Amino acid sequence: MPSKKPKLVKSIRKASRPGSKGGKKSSNSRISPASRNGSRGVEKKPSIKVGSVNGTVKFPKLKVSKAEGKLSSAEFDHFRGLLIEKRREILGDVGLSNGLDWSDDRESFYYADSASGGVDVFVTDPETGTLGRRRRFVTVGGVPDGLTLDAEGCVWVAIWGGGELRRYTPGGALDTVVSLPVRQVTSAAFGGADLGTLYITTARENLTPADLREQPHAGDIFACTPGVRGRPPFRFAH
Repeated sequence: MPSKKPKLVKSIRKASRPGSKGGKKSSNSRISPASRNGSRGVEKKPSIKVGSVNGTVKFPKLKVSKAEGKLSSAEFDHFRGLLIEKRREILGDVGLSNGLDWSDDRESFYYADSASGGVDVFVTDPETGTLGRRRRFVTVGGVPDGLTLDAEGCVWVAIWGGGELRRYTPGGALDTVVSLPVRQVTSAAFGGADLGTLYITTARENLTPADLREQPHAGDIFACTPGVRGRPPFRFAH
């Protein structure tokens, strides 16, 4: 049976002025939902998952000299009125740590190491957030960057160098493609009063003057209404 063709989202608009500064490339961090009090409430023991990259990274084709990056968990405690950060490594041998997010049931953790060419999913303990078995969720045929999940449990992945934001179903099937007028797409997040607007960030890093003439809106933020809503953000408290 032939696979279903993905839906194309063509109606996009700029959400920031042309030529805006910013768009620097960096690794991602996100608040962990582990041990939350309530369905999307404040964590009992707050932590932030922080990705890093070591060695030389060359864009736009992404050549990582050494896979020495890591994914860490940063937890915070009070000591004599001070907020103390306790960081521990939870994943090593990372090329370029990027997009990460959890399913609503806290049993799946989606993670993109850009150098790997795909997104992996980990089984997670919903009470402690401990990572378990890892498997490949999807190979994107390019460089995966930031990602986010929507209210239907689908995964939106920014494709660096590909000019696209893609939506994959929980089963890993390509469902929707948002095509952008710039190549370096970095991440996405839902916003608006009803979480129905999808904001898409891009970068102008390392583009030549000729590239910028071809892509004058590189580095801008775009927005579209894909017909699906996002989820309320995880809250962080200490």
